[in-house]
Amino acid sequence: MVRLRIALRSIFKSKTELLISILGLGIGLGCVMLLLMLAIQENSFDRFIPNHHRAYRVLLGENCTTPYPLGQSIKNDIPGVKDVFRYYQIVEVSINNEPDQIIHESNFAFADPSIFKNLGIKMIYGLPAQADYEMAISESMARKFFNNTNITGELVSMKLDEDFIDIRISGVFEDFPFNSTLSPNFIASVDFSKLVLGASQRILGDYSHELKDYRSWNTNFYTYLFLEPGAEVETITQKMQVYTAFLDQKKWEGKELSLQPVADIYFRSNNLSGNFFSKSGNVNELKYYLGIAIIILCIAAINYIFLTRAKIIGRLNELGTKKALGATRGTIRKQVMLESNITAILAMVPAALVVAAGISFINTNLGKELGTGVLSMWQTWMALFLIILITGSLSGFFIGGSVSRVSPVLLLSGLSSRKRKKHDW
Repeated sequence: MVRLRIALRSIFKSKTELLISILGLGIGLGCVMLLLMLAIQENSFDRFIPNHHRAYRVLLGENCTTPYPLGQSIKNDIPGVKDVFRYYQIVEVSINNEPDQIIHESNFAFADPSIFKNLGIKMIYGLPAQADYEMAISESMARKFFNNTNITGELVSMKLDEDFIDIRISGVFEDFPFNSTLSPNFIASVDFSKLVLGASQRILGDYSHELKDYRSWNTNFYTYLFLEPGAEVETITQKMQVYTAFLDQKKWEGKELSLQPVADIYFRSNNLSGNFFSKSGNVNELKYYLGIAIIILCIAAINYIFLTRAKIIGRLNELGTKKALGATRGTIRKQVMLESNITAILAMVPAALVVAAGISFINTNLGKELGTGVLSMWQTWMALFLIILITGSLSGFFIGGSVSRVSPVLLLSGLSSRKRKKHDW
């Protein structure tokens, strides 16, 4: 406690130099935190899924989409598959919420009810859609259209393809996390997708031969599998190959079914066809962000070391007196390290301002969706703790180490080394 009071007294003794140090270090640490938050968010996609290491998306060759019957067939026939869900999404729907007012919304999906349980998405009110002309709606959409979340049973007039139809709201689910590759705002029953795929067939006529039966072995849907503990991926993958016999051999000849871990979907789907419904990222960008963050952190730390060392020159008599009275090299070093860590903590104030201003800049210029949700992740706070610890402790160690080795006589003479200037002789 005494050491802390001494450190605080020394830090605030020169307020101008303290302000310069805090602002310089804070701006640098703020930029580092922004890049680390972006890197942490980019690397966290789909890792919120319960037991995500046992969750997979089925691929057909280099294609993300699979036939409608595949998922249920795998669950019924292959031991070790705990559950499945199928997913299909359309780009846009038109909602007639008020007279003469049509709102266009995106991310309208069709999925099995098990999507919520398997992805860990909670139903706030009601149940998932299980019949035609039903849908579950996200919490944010419920507030947008009804200014309320308890809207189970309400009707929404939606235009799917050519006609407006009334769809009953079966329930309200919490918004999908910011780091989810799937981000639907509306989820209807997977069987209800026949409305869209059937309409496409009517519009295309003879050119829609692949859509004549949306529940056939034509590829339209994502298929997600969730395996039992201990189930071997290689064994299940091998057993899945029997279903390739049901595919169009001319189109899919030589293609095999495989399992893609959900944690790999975000970064490792850019070379896959059919990846229309999920977000994707670039792993090289992640390395770029981390590299820039390390460079900025080094520059900020070096700049802080020079500023602090210049400040220490004015305290040589004080440090020399402490050494003359019996303070050890370790004591001096610890004192300087404590002061350096406190300064690093104070620098978090301007750093927070840089982060707050930088989030919108990143989202606008980099096309990302960096939000405050990343602040709820333990990785972010661990990164913040390590940045403060590394910057403060290492800076203090280098500065304190160099000063603590100087003899008390030189320190009391106002010198930090044995070198003397010519006029001292």
